[in-house]
Amino acid sequence: MAKETVEKLVKKIHDDVGLECYPSTFYRTRAGKHQKSAGAFVWIIEAKGHGYIGSIYPASECIRKEYKLALIDNGDRNPEIITEKTNSKGEE
Repeated sequence: MAKETVEKLVKKIHDDVGLECYPSTFYRTRAGKHQKSAGAFVWIIEAKGHGYIGSIYPASECIRKEYKLALIDNGDRNPEIITEKTNSKGEE
């Protein structure tokens, strides 16, 4: 993953969700199609005070301005970053 994409993801998570993440802990899981269809994360990153968080959505999709990120608690699993579609200007 390009360093710029990870830096943009860290900034977007901070701006949209309010969590501080550590870029050096970003990891692509390389989940296969069957794992993804079962809800496996495609990337994870460590967030200060929350342990590891991740998403089923690719990082390149999460950083797009037409998506706002949100954090949901999955009970026993790590918290998950989800995307919420906004209008073309990046507003809800």
